[in-house]
Amino acid sequence: AAPALGPHALLAKVLVDRLVDAGATLDASVVLAVAGSSRAAGATDAERMRELLAERWAGTVALGYLSARQPSVADAVRVVAAEHGGDPSEVVVASYLIGPGFFHDRLGGLGVPQALVGGEDRATRAEGGEHGRDAALACLGQQWGVGAPAG
Repeated sequence: AAPALGPHALLAKVLVDRLVDAGATLDASVVLAVAGSSRAAGATDAERMRELLAERWAGTVALGYLSARQPSVADAVRVVAAEHGGDPSEVVVASYLIGPGFFHDRLGGLGVPQALVGGEDRATRAEGGEHGRDAALACLGQQWGVGAPAG
């Protein structure tokens, strides 16, 4: 199996940029939606990605799972909303999914207030200027000793 794409500070930067581009304020509460894994390493990686995002985000950053672990994304939205005023529509859901597919569809079907779709081909800002998705993947690929995606 291929190594996981993250956690990594560059991905946290991309998530922050996408949140801001979508109109979220830096003090908004965020639920980071992850696929979920029954493997302990998957849960550790998800928590580390949440920490990296929280280092760059002023508001609360919680974790929500789409399978295998708790809390679910919907439950995490409810809990965060209850802790910060009670309005679930004020909680932003940030997708930490590589792209369209089963988990993306599951996230879209939850009816959560706002979902930011990850993994699309639009340009994303990264340290040092504008980078596209392939450039970000190439940068991260160096960490795991793999080449840039064919394009």
